[in-house]
Amino acid sequence: NRLAFLVSDPYFLREFKPALEEHFKSHFTSRRFRLVSCEESLSFLPGNSDLSTPGEAVILDLVDHAKGLEQLLVLCIGLDKEIGKSDLVTRARIYQAITRAQLQAVIVNHWVSGGWLEFLGLLRCKDLGLRLVVWGVGGLVGMRRKM
Repeated sequence: NRLAFLVSDPYFLREFKPALEEHFKSHFTSRRFRLVSCEESLSFLPGNSDLSTPGEAVILDLVDHAKGLEQLLVLCIGLDKEIGKSDLVTRARIYQAITRAQLQAVIVNHWVSGGWLEFLGLLRCKDLGLRLVVWGVGGLVGMRRKM
């Protein structure tokens, strides 16, 4: 219960879950991962531990369901959109997603010209005590937040 995959879209979540499960099964044959929701992950708190279900729990859920919950590592997928006059929801989701990480957050997204990740890549964040690294490869953009 140390890793979370957070997405913004319920349709993407439904499509991504079986692909991620298959990837875990085929590439990590000596380990047994199981995908759980943020709500299900609460059963792993001290005193509520559900040890009857085998496997290592990995959270896969919507960003909106992760409020108040933190994981060591958070992988945020598909959160960026073009900045619009009233598009503060996207900015809030990106902020919420990266602040769910205790150690490191990584954002993976296709390149969105005029998007929030492009904007954040132009900022200097030394005053915030954060190190943001933005890179683009083959139309993808990523961002890391390191403490």
